[in-house]
Amino acid sequence: MPRLSLSDRQELINLHLSGLSNREISRRLKCNEKTVRMTVQKHQTTGSVRDAPKSGRPRVTSEGEDNAIKIHSLRNRFETAPQIQQQCNLVTKCSISTVKNRLKEFNLLKPIISVKNRKRRLDFARCNEDHDSSYLAKVIFSDESKFSMLDSDERKDEEHNPDSALQGGGTCDKVHKG
Repeated sequence: MPRLSLSDRQELINLHLSGLSNREISRRLKCNEKTVRMTVQKHQTTGSVRDAPKSGRPRVTSEGEDNAIKIHSLRNRFETAPQIQQQCNLVTKCSISTVKNRLKEFNLLKPIISVKNRKRRLDFARCNEDHDSSYLAKVIFSDESKFSMLDSDERKDEEHNPDSALQGGGTCDKVHKG
């Protein structure tokens, strides 16, 4: 069963104070009778139905440092977590993983594209800048994963020819295995 919300727990206490039995409360709120009993017990000992503060490791960075990571990442979109860590003077204070976690919290993690593939993408864009937008709309950049149309693990290193897509020789309708 799902956890009772704060308002449901407060309603549970009100029903208990009005004199209803634990069994009747559990039927009305559609929860386990043990949940009713434990919630009432918690209310009697603490005077509240709110959750207690959770334990856990304290944060290494302050709110100001978190904001510095966010602002630096937004201003310098191509910097990596180690570079952000160094620029924000956090090298001795926190790990690179902490910086990455803060970037995740702010939804600022960027996909990692190797320098080699960044150069290839830029070269492709420069070679094809004269084409109309309908041609460029058909271009898909992958996440650098290997795709194979056959069950072969052999890699073919072919030189990229930007005009090959225009000639129509790079695709086929069906692949027949022998």
